[in-house]
Parts: sequence; structure tokens; C-alpha cells
Amino acid sequence: MKEFSEDSILKFIKNKLPNPDARVLVGFGDDAACYKIPSGKFSCITTDAFVENIHFSLKYFSFYDIGVKSLTSSLSDIAAVGGTPSVAVLSLFLRDGISENMVDELYRGIKESASKYWVNIVGGDIVKANEIAIVFTIVGEIEKSNITLRSGAKPGDIICVTGNLGGSYTGWLVLEKAIDIGSYGFQNIVEKHLRPEARIEESKKIIETVKVNSMIDISDGLSTDMLHIAEESRVSVHIETAKIPVSEEAKRAALLFKLDPIETALKSGEEYELLFTILEKDIEKLNDININIPITIIGRIADKSQKNIIVNPDGAAKPLIPTGYNHFS
Repeated sequence: MKEFSEDSILKFIKNKLPNPDARVLVGFGDDAACYKIPSGKFSCITTDAFVENIHFSLKYFSFYDIGVKSLTSSLSDIAAVGGTPSVAVLSLFLRDGISENMVDELYRGIKESASKYWVNIVGGDIVKANEIAIVFTIVGEIEKSNITLRSGAKPGDIICVTGNLGGSYTGWLVLEKAIDIGSYGFQNIVEKHLRPEARIEESKKIIETVKVNSMIDISDGLSTDMLHIAEESRVSVHIETAKIPVSEEAKRAALLFKLDPIETALKSGEEYELLFTILEKDIEKLNDININIPITIIGRIADKSQKNIIVNPDGAAKPLIPTGYNHFS
């Protein structure tokens, strides 16, 4: 790594970031940032770490990919509660062997993602470390009436999910096993793993159209995150395997690795799709949500006295257990 002083690298980084919008009064370069919260709104805040050899590998992640995914994964938490991202600060940990060009690519990914989701990067810190890590703290804004939590699901609710599942995990396997992406046609699932999207606009449109009782983003896997809703809401969940949306590409990849596509979808983390519940009477309103990805009904919420189950097409049921990502396994 080229020898930087703290001042020189912060100047280098500042030049790579987009100029802040009118919400920011004081941005990058001072002791603290200042920004304006619209009248009547609340702030929502989240933080997320993205660590080398835990969340990404330089065997197949470019520094651009690291920049994109580190920010997008953090923004997804804001989408999950119904917020709009406003500002972000990041702590960057760099080890020996990291060049100026690598840092440049990292910030190109961050800059493009920040512009895409209208979030201002207003400050941060940089530290020399043994491994690369990026820690984002995001502050968003939200109307009180739009706050969607894990704890609001009610018996009788319908369980919905955006997009398709299983792509991130199967994409990771393709990269880990060095499968020829082009020959097998696995571009989309690899993209899903390396450069996912935060469902910020989708969250807004869903909440504008239908009353959402509970919501979470799928970061740890459908099974695990569905059980987070069950626990926080003090209800049970019934999922139908036949309704879980899995893309044809993810199915082909799962079968290539001799995996069951549904089990793969249940465990696949880092999908960043929205998992939410609504009243049964509002099902027809789902057709009025104008987004470019599908919304699929995959089950329903039941009373706490019942078990968390997953039901096969033949009617056979088995316990729903958390098979997704475990941060301390």
C-alpha cells in the first residue's frame, strides 16, 4: 500500500465522493456532519460491518464490488423499516498490500451506490488493520405512520416476499467453486451475490399501497428471518414450499451442486429482498404496487400456540428451523 498520511488519504477519499445535496449543512472534512431533518419526520439509524474473509473474499470480489455491497447491505436495513436513507458515515480498515488504485475502485463502487440511492456520504474514519473492513452507519428519515417493524405480524396475516430467492447463495457457490459463469449462464445469480440491490423504492411503494403489519429484509436467509418475525411478533408461521419463488437460474445452480432448490432458498442469506405481512383482505392491493419485481404470497401467520411449519405440496408438514446465516458459527 502506498504510504498515506491520514490527511492525505481523507482528501483523496473526499475527492472520490459525490457532492452532498441540500439536506447536508456540513459534510465530509469537519469533526462532525450536520444535516436537516424534514419537519415532522423521525430518524432511523443502522450500522453494518463488511469484513474480509467473513463477508467477502478477494478471490472473486473486486474492490468495486466491495464498495457496492458494503453500502447496499447497510441501506437494506433502512428499507426494511420503511425509511429513506439520508446520510452515511463509514469507517475504513485497510491492511498492508492495498494500493491507491484499489481504494479508488472501492470508492467508485460506494459513490455509484450512494448516487443511486440518494444517500450522502458525510464523513468517516480510516484505520490501519490486519484485514480490510468497511463499517457503515446510515441515518434515514421516516414518517411515524410508515415505520414497519418485525414485531407487528398478526394471526391471519398473509406472508409476502419480493423478488426471487436462492440466488445469492448459489451465486456464492459458483464463485467459490470457480464454475464457468458464462458457459453455465449464471450471470444473474453471481450479480445477486456480488452487487445486490437495496429495496428502498420498493419498500416505499409497498407501504404507500397496502398496510404492512411487519417487515424484515432477508439478510440471514428466509427461514431465519421469517422466524425473527415470528419471535418478535409472538406468532407462528406457516410457509408453503411450492410458493417460495426461486429463479430458474438458481434452480439450475442448486441442482448442479446436488442441492434441493427450496432448501437452498430457505438458507440463502444476503438476498436483501423484503419479507412482509399484510391483512388477508388486502391481497388484491398487491396488484396495484408498481414495482419491477414480483411479489409472491408464500404463507400465513398463525397463532403462537401453533408450531412454525413448512408445508409441502402433498400436505406433509415439517418444522421450520433456522438454516440461514449464523454470525457466530
